[in-house]
Amino acid sequence: MAAQDSSAQQGPLPVIIIGAGVSGLLLAQYLRKNGVPFRIFERDTDLTTRGVGWGLTLHWSLPALRSLLPEDLVARLPEAYVDRAAVARGEASAFPFFDLSTGELKGASPRAPESLRIRVTRERLRRLVATGIDIQWGKGFASYEEKEDSVVVSFEDGSTCAGRVLVACDGGASRVRTQLFPDHHQRHRIPVRVLGLKVFLSPEEMEPIRKLDPFFLQGTSSQSDTFLYLSSEYLLLSFFSHPTLHSIPLSPLLGFWFPDDGEGR
Repeated sequence: MAAQDSSAQQGPLPVIIIGAGVSGLLLAQYLRKNGVPFRIFERDTDLTTRGVGWGLTLHWSLPALRSLLPEDLVARLPEAYVDRAAVARGEASAFPFFDLSTGELKGASPRAPESLRIRVTRERLRRLVATGIDIQWGKGFASYEEKEDSVVVSFEDGSTCAGRVLVACDGGASRVRTQLFPDHHQRHRIPVRVLGLKVFLSPEEMEPIRKLDPFFLQGTSSQSDTFLYLSSEYLLLSFFSHPTLHSIPLSPLLGFWFPDDGEGR
C-alpha cells in the first residue's frame, strides 16, 4: 500500500532534495541555516553503503563551502582533513608533477595555507555535513509529476512527497535528469580509461612517498599516454597505534587514452 501523499500536509511545502551526497547535504545545510523547509531523500540505506570514496582537494570552492555551513560546522572542518596533524604542522601540498619515465619533477604549484586550500576525505566530509540533517534513507527516486502549484515525487517503495521545488543531487546518472531530459540525459564519453585502486603500505614504506609530498603526487609518462595520481588517505596519529591496522591506504589512479571507436567505447 502506498504511503499517504504528503501534498495534503500543513504549512509551506518543502524543497525536495534527491540525493544525500556532499552536494545535496550542503544544500540542506544552507536551507536549514536560513530556515527554509526541506526534505532530503537518499536511495542508500546509510552513510557507509558506498564505502569511503576518494579524497577531495578544496581550493576555489572553499569560501563558498564555508558560506553554506553554519559556524559550528565550519569550525569542525578539520575533522574531515586527510591528515590533520600535517596541517597543524603547517604542511601543504605543492601538487608535484613528475615525468614517470625519468622521475624528473616537471612542475609544482605554490603551497597554500589552510585558509585557502584543504585536503579532505569524502567520507568524513559527507559525515560532517550530514550533522543535524534528517535524511530519509532507502528512498529510491522513481518519478516526479508537476502540478499547478507543486511537484510530487514518487519513490520506489510507493511513497510520495509534495514540494514546491525539486532539486536533483543524485549524481552523474541522475534519475531526475533522465526524466527531465529523456533525449539528452546521457553523459558525454571521452576516450579515456581510468583504473582506481587502493593499496596498503606500512608507515616505513610510505615515508619516501611522503617526502615527495605529504598528500599526493601525479605525473605522466613521456613514453606513453599513461597518467598516474597517488594520494594518501586517513593519515591520523591514532591510526598507527590501532591494534589491527598497521598500514596506510594509498590510492593510485591510472588514466589511459584510447582511440574512439565511433561508438563512445
